[in-house]
Amino acid sequence: MIGEGAYGKIFISTVGNINVAVKIISKKGKSNEYLEKFLPRELEAASKLKHENIINVFDVMESKNSVYIVMELAQGGDLLDKITEEGPLSKEEAQKIFKQIVEAVEYMHRQNMAHRDLKLENILLDSECKVKVTDFGFSKTVQKNELSNTFCGSAVYTAPEILKGEAYDAFKADVWSLGVILYGLV
Repeated sequence: MIGEGAYGKIFISTVGNINVAVKIISKKGKSNEYLEKFLPRELEAASKLKHENIINVFDVMESKNSVYIVMELAQGGDLLDKITEEGPLSKEEAQKIFKQIVEAVEYMHRQNMAHRDLKLENILLDSECKVKVTDFGFSKTVQKNELSNTFCGSAVYTAPEILKGEAYDAFKADVWSLGVILYGLV
């Protein structure tokens, strides 16, 4: 096992001669809201979003008790671990990484999709330090000027209007989260 989140465990596997990550999500003990709302959103985003800085999903399989998501392996770990282990990034490295994150989010927004859970832990790095945005469970398809009401994401990265319980522009909330990520990089 190489990782574990709130909803699943991630393992390394091999398909042919390619190493992949397999996220295994047990359906047991999960809320209906997660199984009927958030998991389908993650799977929809995975199938819809194709960008060099967004984790590539190769296949999704489902059994009675579990969902298996076969995806690109990002061997460099997440940005929070990198910063925790190595300390703040240099200005040059932060610029290089942040530019890739912004390009991925900009692409998502052009597809009318807001991530709504951008944080250092959801930004992975591959073996060449290339950014891979991941974890689309809270993502949502939204139209320009449409307001959202659902509180989601991690409070530290959350825009003030969301914390106040006000309706918010999900695209602008993603931009706020980007600012927090940049601050965390340096």
